[in-house]
Amino acid sequence: MSMKTLNNSGISKYLIISLIAVAILSLSSCYSVRVANRSGIFERSVVPNQDVESYYTDKSFFVIDTTISTGPHDPDFTIFDCDRCKNGIYSVEYEVTLGYALLNMITFGTCKKVDVKIVCIKEGS
Repeated sequence: MSMKTLNNSGISKYLIISLIAVAILSLSSCYSVRVANRSGIFERSVVPNQDVESYYTDKSFFVIDTTISTGPHDPDFTIFDCDRCKNGIYSVEYEVTLGYALLNMITFGTCKKVDVKIVCIKEGS
């Protein structure tokens, strides 16, 4: 019975391919934080959103997907003005990926990628 042995170049090639695959998969990973209002009623969507995740299926929402540049001495910023939600905000979801965090780290906090989903409160609730 003969065993096939791998030489160092075969192992290093396999290791490099594995590391590249792990790096690509980890850059697409994300987490999100959602804060919702318990006492309000959300604004319903006129047409149900079939192509979004289940939480937003029957809700009317809008997305803010932007990059914010701030100076080192001016860390405050505003990405949303409340004119779009006249009656208040029902829920806010903030999403961060590893790529967003790396961008923030490489630029020393002066450039932030922001992805926010906002659902407004229904009028009269």
